[in-house]
Amino acid sequence: MVGEDEALPGESTREQSRTNTIPKVSVVIPCYNGSAYLEECLQSIAALADPDWEVLVVDDGSTENIREVVERFAPLARYLWQANAGPSAARNNGFRATSGQYVRFLDSDDYFLSVRGLREQVTLLDAHPEVGLVYAQATKVDTHRRPLGVRKSPWARQSYIHTGDTELTRLLFYNYITTSSTLVRRTVFEQAGSFRTEISSGEDWDCWLRIAHISSVGYVAEPVVAYRVHEKSLTARYSSMPWLPTHLNTLDTLFADPEFALRHSRLREPIYAYLDVIAASEAYRTRNMKLSRLYALKALRRTMRSRRWGDSMQSFWILSKSLIPSGVRERLKSLRKQQRLVTMRTLLLLRRG
Repeated sequence: MVGEDEALPGESTREQSRTNTIPKVSVVIPCYNGSAYLEECLQSIAALADPDWEVLVVDDGSTENIREVVERFAPLARYLWQANAGPSAARNNGFRATSGQYVRFLDSDDYFLSVRGLREQVTLLDAHPEVGLVYAQATKVDTHRRPLGVRKSPWARQSYIHTGDTELTRLLFYNYITTSSTLVRRTVFEQAGSFRTEISSGEDWDCWLRIAHISSVGYVAEPVVAYRVHEKSLTARYSSMPWLPTHLNTLDTLFADPEFALRHSRLREPIYAYLDVIAASEAYRTRNMKLSRLYALKALRRTMRSRRWGDSMQSFWILSKSLIPSGVRERLKSLRKQQRLVTMRTLLLLRRG
């Protein structure tokens, strides 16, 4: 159940000033017990001092006092409460409660970095009505704001605009778009459909795929947001594969559409083979050799049918490793470790000599 859009002190004045105007950008921030980072998130928006932006924080049934944090940023930000239903439902409700021409879905533990990059995204959408979504780079940081690298397009060295079909040839394989870095055209989001609330992960990727199916996609080659990486999320990623059923469900749903399947039929086998290779690798890393062999065999069959010989070799290599008895495997690991130590000692001796 969604609560009324609650006005904060000073909000009525702000609304009166916008009686006859539509905001250029609506920032929707889903928040569940995120008070520790929400203030930093809102402060990064306040620093932009852009009157064409509206901000809505959707409290997803938190037990923390999220409203109190939002009040400190009135009239910049508004507050909306909903019973706990997850980030997808919060984003959807936030979208319906805002009116901006473009929409940003900013996570409450992330924060903006580059004013220039943010404005470049707006300029791109203004100049190219065929573009439905523009994403950018994101600087990964830990809980203490220490940089961990940059999440960006793995092949593009500069900004671009691609047709949706071109973008899908890469995006169908995996999600390289950081949600907080995106700017979405409202009319295109409405046409593509909202975030799916019945899936527990990958709902952003699912949405980007549907948008790319109906519009072009832009990219700004500059970090515009700091994306906070939590240790728990990293541990979960490498200890199990909860993403796989949802990932497959998203692809199955897309390819069930005859028009989509016809346009992208050549990618179907390679995409599913790629997923099998990833699943085999992760199962091997977690020492589930039976599962690793299962996915490696599936990948090997798929890659050979599609004549992707490089992927076939990778599948065969994973399969071969998974067949080695555990005792032998541990012995080989020990020998490799000893070999590395000997190599390091030899290099040190050569340098001293």
